[in-house]
Amino acid sequence: MLGLSKAQAENAAELMSLAKNFLLTHLEPQLKQPQVVVSPLSTTAQKPQCANTPQVSYSGKQRVGNVTLIISCTQPAWQQYMSAKVTGLLPAIIAQQDINAGQVLDESWVMIEWKPNNQVTLNHLRELHSVQQKTARQFIAKGTSLQQHQLKSTLLIQKNDLVRIVSADPRFHIEMNGMALEAGYLGQAIRVKNLSSGKTIKAYVDSADSVSVR
Repeated sequence: MLGLSKAQAENAAELMSLAKNFLLTHLEPQLKQPQVVVSPLSTTAQKPQCANTPQVSYSGKQRVGNVTLIISCTQPAWQQYMSAKVTGLLPAIIAQQDINAGQVLDESWVMIEWKPNNQVTLNHLRELHSVQQKTARQFIAKGTSLQQHQLKSTLLIQKNDLVRIVSADPRFHIEMNGMALEAGYLGQAIRVKNLSSGKTIKAYVDSADSVSVR
């Protein structure tokens, strides 16, 4: 398209403003102190003025860093890709003390620290509850930002442990004694022997001494 009119050139600026407003209202929820910079449209990329307000959406899942938007119009029909950079601070879980391999983590051992988004990846833990029922796979030094591969789920129930079997349905209160026939993590389905009936049932690990049937 050659020779943009004044109205079309003004529309290009409006598209950039529309893109920035969209980003500011659809930010990564955990992002603090956001900064949004929309890349200028080139002259050849500008589109005719839209009869209605153009629609804006993300092109992919990326919400922080370099992001791509799609702006589209139905009348006249066109589509425009726009690039932007979104920066800010993201939470990271930091070890407040040395943690040895095999130790079950406690929330008091970690803290939240806000870091520039380019220092926090998808593998970093961002919420305190993410360390609950977790065991360190390796030594983690004080001040380290915790990542998923450094932790593993903690076995709450061991094979042959005595457990309480309860109903997950709040309308009924059922409680029986049982024995775990296999070890299990929080939320995992395991085989449990009902000590009253002698039957083997499937139950879900709720805590270190209780399982629930659903």
